[in-house]
Amino acid sequence: MASISHQTSADERAHWSFARLLDWHLTRGTRPTGDLDTPGRQWTNKDLASRLGNDERTIRNWRTGRNVPPEIVSIERELFGDNPGHAAWRAELREAHRAARASEIAQDGTDASKWASKPASIISLPYPSLGSLFKGRDEFLKNLHASLSRGSGRTAIVGSAVYGLGGIGKTRAAIEYAWAHQDDYAALLFVIAETPEALRRNLAALAGPLVLNLAEQHATEEDVRLKAVLDWLKRHPGWLLILDGLDMPEALEEADGLLGKLAGGRILVTSRLANFAGHFDSLELDVLSIDDAVAFLLERTDKRRHKMPDDAATARQLAVDLGGLALALEQAGAYVAKLGISFSRYRELWRDNWDKVAGWSDERITKYPRAVAVTWQTSVNQLSPAGRRLLERLAWLAPEPIPNFLLEVPAPGVGGGDLVGALTDLADYSLARRNPDNQEFSVHRLMQEVTRRDFVGQERRRSLVEALAWVDACFVGDPQDVRTWPRLDPLAAHVRMIVEHADGAEISEQTARLMNHLGVLLRMKARHREAEPLFRRALAIDEASYGPDHPNIATSLNNLAGLLRDTNRLTEAEPMYRRALAIDEASHGPDHPRVARSLNNLAGLLRATNRLSEAVPMYRRALLILARFERATGHQHPNFEAAEANYTQALIALGRTKAEVEAALKSALEDRPQPSS
Repeated sequence: MASISHQTSADERAHWSFARLLDWHLTRGTRPTGDLDTPGRQWTNKDLASRLGNDERTIRNWRTGRNVPPEIVSIERELFGDNPGHAAWRAELREAHRAARASEIAQDGTDASKWASKPASIISLPYPSLGSLFKGRDEFLKNLHASLSRGSGRTAIVGSAVYGLGGIGKTRAAIEYAWAHQDDYAALLFVIAETPEALRRNLAALAGPLVLNLAEQHATEEDVRLKAVLDWLKRHPGWLLILDGLDMPEALEEADGLLGKLAGGRILVTSRLANFAGHFDSLELDVLSIDDAVAFLLERTDKRRHKMPDDAATARQLAVDLGGLALALEQAGAYVAKLGISFSRYRELWRDNWDKVAGWSDERITKYPRAVAVTWQTSVNQLSPAGRRLLERLAWLAPEPIPNFLLEVPAPGVGGGDLVGALTDLADYSLARRNPDNQEFSVHRLMQEVTRRDFVGQERRRSLVEALAWVDACFVGDPQDVRTWPRLDPLAAHVRMIVEHADGAEISEQTARLMNHLGVLLRMKARHREAEPLFRRALAIDEASYGPDHPNIATSLNNLAGLLRDTNRLTEAEPMYRRALAIDEASHGPDHPRVARSLNNLAGLLRATNRLSEAVPMYRRALLILARFERATGHQHPNFEAAEANYTQALIALGRTKAEVEAALKSALEDRPQPSS
């Protein structure tokens, strides 16, 4: 290779194959900072492979003509960069690549007519295609193509907007669409449009030698270059212009003003904003499915990770950890590949050294300018105070869907406020995703994680206490009554999550109540393994908070003992029932309905262990207590009918005749008020 002459003419190179031309540039050491006359340091296969994220064998095959790279932009960037002196070389390599690709397709026996038609003559995209690494978006790209294909575009701009949470993959989807449909457009143009100033500046930069190469490119006034670009767009139909990161309402307004009068082209916007003018067709981009996320992680790291037998399972756990967020998945894949570690090790680092791992970013590798930890900050900064406060509360909930009715409940001690309006604020910036059909909404798990970690000092505890009280005020209703389940079930995952946070922060006031309430709901659904640790922790919290003889302890004891009875651990349950009864009697007196509850519970266990002679007096006493309650209040206690049925069944089990049972009931209830006729 070293014997290749560095001095060749354009006419001579025009007859070279793509492989020979690429090999010539790599051998002479063509680099962005070099010049046409002075060779640089030779590129080794390893050098280029590391820059492109490929392996040495792939580069060797390109240089020898065994394969043709699927795209050329990434190679152009490494060899020529933005050096205007390399413009002719860039054009040579691009044309040689186009011819090589057409020949390769023809040799494969596929339809070469697509390549025979003229592809985009101007391509200004920041990244090459991911190829097979671009997972799970086929249906979305079909919908996007249909959106951008509507209308002729001759009399007005055809505009489509891809919107969604920051880091969800909007930019990548737009770029992959452009590469997939490059033959449909005369030019593929890309402009970063995060602010009105950036939009104008980057549009004007298209006049430069590496893109449109307009005569006005040397004008010092930005407005002159901008006008030249807009005039070019008017004169040359068939272009696709991607406006990336159009996340500010002011930038959107500026784009409408600049481009609204154009015709003959298509505009594709990527944005975190959810609301666009009527002439834009909006398409929301969602996270990747777990299956697609797993497939991405395995392929992205295939040749560089430390492989383990359980890689597929661990990749699935990692995909769930990252919530299918494209940016987080790419960052994880790049980190694993760069350090040569296993998925398990990455999960350990993510858990134990979150700030370092989530804050890591290398744009050369990930093709994204920000890390997960900071990607949403620009959107959060634009929220109203009410929107920001709602986001802070939602950060403590589970990543599962949140029922809309939670917004109807004001947080105690904070005031109502317009929570529905605050949610609209979040949704407008794609920080929350609404599902009107199911009357629910959601916030991405990593958005929640970042928000929680952004709290400073006492702000963290203040926000957690506020969110805990909010959920506590909403999670009401008797979980033993199935009619309350439609309200309790949608909140169950969020109760579980927030009590975990609250317990970790040593907040006890509402934590134990919520644990007990959720535990009863789970016990009613026979989910005993999930309920038991909640009951045990609630008991421990109450004992630590109130001492061993507080009335709340009796509730926790009854709940835990009931679960132990359900799971046939009667020996462990009995002393808990007896202790609960003693606490209730000492706290409320011998005739309180809570004492009746504890008597019924203990009697049920005694009956289950064939000690009916001990159980019957307890059943009778419980019934007497509830009958006295009715005499005193004029209202039947909700547990009266169950107590009456328990006493009756126990007497029958003892062998009492029908007459004896009726006499016993009459004796127990003789002073009970009769219902009015």
